[in-house]
Amino acid sequence: MAKKWQKKALYVFIISIFIIFSSLIFVACGEQKPNPTSITFAQSEIEAFLGQEQSLSYTLEPANANPYLEWSSSNKKIVSVNSSGRISAKSYGEAVITAKVPDSDIEASVVVKVTDGKIVYLEINFLELKVDYFDGEKIEAIDFPITGYYQSGKSVTMTPDSYTVDAPEFATEGAKVIISSPLMKAPYEISLIIKPDYVNSIEITSLPQKTEYFINETFDPAGMEIELLYASGKREKTTDFYFDMSPIEAGQEKIEITCKGFSEEISITTKTRITARKLTELKNAIENGYDSILLTGSHNTSSPIILENVKNVTIVGENGSMINGYDIVPIIIKGKVENLKFYNLKINVVGDERKSNIVDFTECTGGNIYFKNVHFGTPQTSALLIPENLDLTTTFNNCTYSD
Repeated sequence: MAKKWQKKALYVFIISIFIIFSSLIFVACGEQKPNPTSITFAQSEIEAFLGQEQSLSYTLEPANANPYLEWSSSNKKIVSVNSSGRISAKSYGEAVITAKVPDSDIEASVVVKVTDGKIVYLEINFLELKVDYFDGEKIEAIDFPITGYYQSGKSVTMTPDSYTVDAPEFATEGAKVIISSPLMKAPYEISLIIKPDYVNSIEITSLPQKTEYFINETFDPAGMEIELLYASGKREKTTDFYFDMSPIEAGQEKIEITCKGFSEEISITTKTRITARKLTELKNAIENGYDSILLTGSHNTSSPIILENVKNVTIVGENGSMINGYDIVPIIIKGKVENLKFYNLKINVVGDERKSNIVDFTECTGGNIYFKNVHFGTPQTSALLIPENLDLTTTFNNCTYSD
């Protein structure tokens, strides 16, 4: 009885194994993929750069077809291909890569051309290329050779006719220079360094209408134009300038114009309003209100020249005109004197009874007087007779004295 049970159990086990194995075979047969009916490459012709490895792009019909294909190359020395359709560019030229369904006539081909590829990097001599600009500065043109590097690693000299440059005319924050070329894989961008602009000089672009002045007139800037010159090269007109508004002096040749801490000069000429050839003419000119008088020649006088309450008068000697007082003080100042000026004169006391004083201020009540390029024919200590405590300002410029 036991042996019969053992045989029956063995029989059941064998039957179970058979059923399981049969089921697996059935399932496996049900999952078997069909062979492709067509192969289509994404492109009929592609480029690969020397040394590049890449997988080819293609599709099979039907979509669930068996992906196993046979691959071949028409020239393995140029392009090789492995069993998965991954190619390797070996040397310059072209080769035909073919994918074939095993044991069929179904196949497709793609032409692979091996080149240097595209330029992916530029080497620029930044000693030639300016990248730092002042805000608003005009951007310089790029017109020199550039070294480009292909994907293959090969270098080439790119002349200006082989690339284009896109850049704004003037530099501003965030400005870039973009270099592009059909040889390049992508445009090459250069960010510019923008610095704050500033004024570094001024220029007088138009002279004033008036450049000839009577002594004691003041400068008139009408018609004058001034431009600010920036570090960027920008120019800008301005009216924000300054000049000395003091009366113009005898012999003055320049007017200084100041703006933004910079100075320029304008040439002027000066002249007197009247010429006196005699001392009587000098006295009459002063009495008649002339503020600038040219005294010519040498003059001897036995009576002093009396200047009383004189205001804003300039007496200019022509080539060192001379006034000689015979045994008298040649010039006597009376009353209040304001801005009385003497230029280019020689004043002496001569005669048997020579007096030591040249200008007498004993009857003066104060003021200011100016001497320039005047020679006093007496020692400096006694040239002017000035009472103590007199509120008088005397100024000497390039004056000389006799011992």
